[in-house]
Amino acid sequence: MNVWFIAIADFPEGRGITPRLRNMASGLVQRGVHVALKIPYAYGYVGAGMNSHVSGDHAGVSFEFINRSVERPSSETGVVLAKLGANLRLAIRLLFGSPPEAVIIYNYSFVDTGLIILAAKIRGVRVIFDVCDERFDVHATQWDRSFFRRINAWQSRLSDRVLFRFAEGFLCVSHYLREKIVIRGGRAPIQMIPLASILGEGDVPTAAQGIRPWSLAYLGSLIADEGIEVLFGALAIVSKDIPDVMLTVVGDANAPEYRQRLFDAVERLQIPDRVRFLGGKPAA
Repeated sequence: MNVWFIAIADFPEGRGITPRLRNMASGLVQRGVHVALKIPYAYGYVGAGMNSHVSGDHAGVSFEFINRSVERPSSETGVVLAKLGANLRLAIRLLFGSPPEAVIIYNYSFVDTGLIILAAKIRGVRVIFDVCDERFDVHATQWDRSFFRRINAWQSRLSDRVLFRFAEGFLCVSHYLREKIVIRGGRAPIQMIPLASILGEGDVPTAAQGIRPWSLAYLGSLIADEGIEVLFGALAIVSKDIPDVMLTVVGDANAPEYRQRLFDAVERLQIPDRVRFLGGKPAA
């Protein structure tokens, strides 16, 4: 079976979606599925500078940067052009080339992938959406974002009603997302693939290890969109009733300034003894 996985990411090294994407693709390969990653453009997360090839093979997973660059576009206009260019090029390949049996699309809007979806439907290719939490984050238009990103976030939400009608399957990381997919019109089967699947043994303390009975973990990139400062605020409140609570943070910030902002927030909330930063971790 041949599958295309379309996602904006750094590959094979990077943060954010990269470890999950790498592990999911490797898992499919181990099950006899041929996976081809089609990357419209590089996300530009920490660690991406280690990538040097615009196409190739990594651990049995073929990959290709559609815009032929491992660097993120230098402007928001460049980002838009990269998305539209990939939409057109991949749609043409689906229509006139040898199509895969399925296309998995990560966290895209109908505007970005409309041509791809249309071409897939014409050729009888299954369309599966891999959905992340940022898509449904009620704070997504309230963080420190540019005007362009606010508009992009809103059009992503508005397009879901159309987008989800074309889905023949969903991948999501939590029951919260499952509920949101259904609310926005998703009727296709939903497969749970938690982010914790990329966490290595020993990265997070557990009661079994005799560390603390109330152990929480955050796994992901430390960016404003993820709302980790809200989590810190909640921890400060909970710790008043649960003295033993402990939060372990697995992930790194893209910008040193934001990393320091998180450290300052922990000090300001008086919870430095309840938060442990592990930094970035390689995929398990």
